[in-house]
Amino acid sequence: MRFAMSMLLAGLSLVFTAPAFAHVGHGETGGLLAGLAHPILGIDHLLPLLAMGLWSAALAARTRLLAVSGIGLLLAAAALAGLAGFALPHMETGIALSVLILGLMLSFALRQQMTGLLLIALFTLFHGNAHGIEAPTGVSLATYFLGFTLASLALVGAGQWLGRTLSQGIALRLSGGVLALAGAWMVLG
Repeated sequence: MRFAMSMLLAGLSLVFTAPAFAHVGHGETGGLLAGLAHPILGIDHLLPLLAMGLWSAALAARTRLLAVSGIGLLLAAAALAGLAGFALPHMETGIALSVLILGLMLSFALRQQMTGLLLIALFTLFHGNAHGIEAPTGVSLATYFLGFTLASLALVGAGQWLGRTLSQGIALRLSGGVLALAGAWMVLG
């Protein structure tokens, strides 16, 4: 968990110190900042990544670490596929459904570990694919990939920290309900 919080703080420090790079390596800095911003500023990425962390907070420490590692690898693989021009069918619907389903999983305290992890893997493929398809032009793709991966993992880590803090109580179920409502709005929108 300390690693995830360190990654979040490192990412935030890069965002807030960006003016120091104003005249050096525009492509690399722009790619990193675009990558860091994409999951944080896009509500369709922010909510499900936090929800993945919230749901996985109840897992054993080793399983939580494996889940975060798996999310990072799947994000990168699906983003590379998107960059190569492969778009998953119904990608935007899959992203919206991820918010709805993860919210319901939290709201109803669904704890079937294998089912939950498989759903998170599926949702991660949709999100990673969107990162690759929406990659900005004219920036370093390597730093863009690094940025969105760090930001995504930091959001999952923040969700895990929040989930452990809420400790499976009513607040966690209520947050799931809010996420499910947001997901329903996204699906219908």
